[in-house]
Amino acid sequence: MYKKKKILGIIPARISSKRLKQKNIINISSNKNLLHWTYKAIQNSKYLDYTVLSTESSKIQRVAKNIGFKVPFKRPKYLAEDNIDSEEVIEHVLKKLKTNYDYVMLLQPTSPLRNSKDIDKSIKKIIDQNFNSLISISQSSQRKKFNIKLINKKFIKYKFDCYKKKKKYLFLNGAIFLVKTKFFYKFQKPFIWQKRNEATFILMPETRSIDIDTRQDLLEFKNIIKKNRKNY
Repeated sequence: MYKKKKILGIIPARISSKRLKQKNIINISSNKNLLHWTYKAIQNSKYLDYTVLSTESSKIQRVAKNIGFKVPFKRPKYLAEDNIDSEEVIEHVLKKLKTNYDYVMLLQPTSPLRNSKDIDKSIKKIIDQNFNSLISISQSSQRKKFNIKLINKKFIKYKFDCYKKKKKYLFLNGAIFLVKTKFFYKFQKPFIWQKRNEATFILMPETRSIDIDTRQDLLEFKNIIKKNRKNY
């Protein structure tokens, strides 16, 4: 809780994926999978009140519970298909829980280098400055898939078709999505609450903005772990 606002964390982890099979529970290092890093981040957060892992898979449910996650229910299999948006997963969790929360944070396991400081910094900013939603971003010298630009240095505007050469590109890094629950219900159709220029941001370093989607991403992450064993 932060300033008497209750915050729910949701970790989406389905078993299937197009490019990297069962990527959420692949062994990375010392019998750790991607879920371990997100669990450490939420455990060290000062402001998350409750977190739920959402999966359709009995296997992931079992693995997640052994790590320490709360998995009180499974999501229907149709909510784990490729065409399902994250908003639908969030809505399912909110309907299943009896407790009301002021804010909801989505934390994808495929962003393992996001940490508790990133989580708490996001919560403080959205509440202190009364924003409706917040998304983590980063910057790079290379053009990325999900490029954005900033409006008045406060709000995100999607610019996925940005082909103009720049010294630095801003992009969504997929690590944190945070929204007021009331605002989410008002604009819960896929991505509307992000596209209305209502989302602010926190800037994370590119070195911690890896988003694991392919085998190459996985190899890169393993190399990072090897080089920084003390930190990770």
